[in-house]
Amino acid sequence: MNEFITSSLKGFYPYFAIPAFIIVIYRVRKKLWTRSESLLLLFVILHLVFEALQILIGARTLYMSRRYLLPCAPLLFGWCAWGIAEFHHHLKSLLCPGGRIAFNIILFILAVILLIDGLMPTVKSYTSPEKSHKRKIVETLTPLLREDYKGVRFTPRPTEASRYQAPFCPIVASRYPALGYWSGGSHVPEEESYYDYLVKEVTAIPPTEANLKFKVEISGRSYGVYVSSRPVYIETGQSRRDGQLLH
Repeated sequence: MNEFITSSLKGFYPYFAIPAFIIVIYRVRKKLWTRSESLLLLFVILHLVFEALQILIGARTLYMSRRYLLPCAPLLFGWCAWGIAEFHHHLKSLLCPGGRIAFNIILFILAVILLIDGLMPTVKSYTSPEKSHKRKIVETLTPLLREDYKGVRFTPRPTEASRYQAPFCPIVASRYPALGYWSGGSHVPEEESYYDYLVKEVTAIPPTEANLKFKVEISGRSYGVYVSSRPVYIETGQSRRDGQLLH
């Protein structure tokens, strides 16, 4: 439950969610609340509830990822803007000219802090050793997979009721979801048995039912790109391998 609450708060961008929550309470208590605001807040709440229900029904767990809520977060920004404008309006009559300048400088600093915080995921992909290494893996292997793959671009695949699998090819099994999508195809976990390419670090024990296609050195570590030694897709007597349908 704690993880669910934390992820939900992060998904609504806490720098805006917390002030927005305070402003909502303030407007309700001051009888400034409108029907339009009720509808807007209802959209936000229903978005959270339905996202949580989908996961609860499909995965039987109460879980929330911040990326599911971020698209809805801007609906809260209006209350934050109103709160800042109202706060500034009340201070205008209390502050001397120098105080107003100081207040505007503080607002500017807060805006810069929010901008920096929003850019941090991108900055960390270059400054964090782990995230930088993952980025290099994706950037290095993407053009190689795009050039190597000669199969079909769209194909049916085994599906489960509890999860969605995009039918685009190539199917790339790895620990790096972006690699599959940047390669023009789709991603599956490296534990899956059906794939066009399996990407993993080269070890003494190679993966079973897979043949090494090529090997790449990235930041001093070797990564192998493997192809399956058996048909990728099997259902109702049909299978796909090397871009061809086998009956």
